[in-house]
Amino acid sequence: MNWLRADIGFDGWRFDFVKGYAPEYTKLYCERTHPSFAVGELWTNIRYNNGQPSYDQNAHRQILCDWIDGTNGLSSAFDFTTKGILQAAVCGELWRLKDQQGKPPGLLGWYPQKAVTFIDNHDTGSTQRHWSFPDDKVLLGYVYILTHPGIPCIFYDHFFSWGFQKQIEDLLRLRKRVGVNAGSKIHINAAEADIYVANIDDRLVVKLGPRFHMGALFPDPSNWKLALSGKDFAIWESTRIRDTNIREDPKEEVKVDLPNSGLHMLRSPYQVKLSGKMSCKTVRRILNEVPDLVSDKETREDCNLEKENS
Repeated sequence: MNWLRADIGFDGWRFDFVKGYAPEYTKLYCERTHPSFAVGELWTNIRYNNGQPSYDQNAHRQILCDWIDGTNGLSSAFDFTTKGILQAAVCGELWRLKDQQGKPPGLLGWYPQKAVTFIDNHDTGSTQRHWSFPDDKVLLGYVYILTHPGIPCIFYDHFFSWGFQKQIEDLLRLRKRVGVNAGSKIHINAAEADIYVANIDDRLVVKLGPRFHMGALFPDPSNWKLALSGKDFAIWESTRIRDTNIREDPKEEVKVDLPNSGLHMLRSPYQVKLSGKMSCKTVRRILNEVPDLVSDKETREDCNLEKENS
């Protein structure tokens, strides 16, 4: 894994099928490799009642929380709870998007900084379609995850093959412009069968659902302007001047010139450990090409930079 980071240029990990091994191993992998980002795929069944998802999915998201805690918070997790609830909610059951405490009902309602929200992936959608989001509601799903807390993940197929590239890019630009991030605060103003309205950080108001007349839920035009709209959704952006500094740790994009190629990567706030299991070639590449990722105290005396054949 350290070779993949140093020689190939990977900066983070997606851990597959993590219910197949204990979370302390994921913790170990992260401690030894210091990724800038890590996410685990813990796919377990949500509860159903008469063929429909149960309203209360607390037990399901607790499993995700326990796994994240088992990694000592070093890895995030795909928010399968939100996916299961959201794909039912957009089919005329938007009341599902508010739990008993008034919070979002998925992992993002409990642990948003570690919740990787998504609409579909190569297993649930694509050609396999094991648990796919309703085709005609996919864009509505992205409106939700790209305006809400959590760490949204975009499915390659939807972006490049389904014709949603422009709409997703518009949502991404809006999210970045107003500073919505994984830890943003959310207040759900309404969650009924045909309408859902939420305020995120007092920077966005998001409305989902076919109901046209919002009544008192309609944002005050003196403080809000319509930013984006489409079938069954509208998003308003605050017009009030406010500090939009993103609360997440900033990562600076840098260009690392590798032989015969140019690699764009994020400068990680973590550092690379010069493991005794790394080859001297790998150690030399790290010290020559990304020395800022190595602590000044780190050394490998057995690898002499002057001796290329060591």
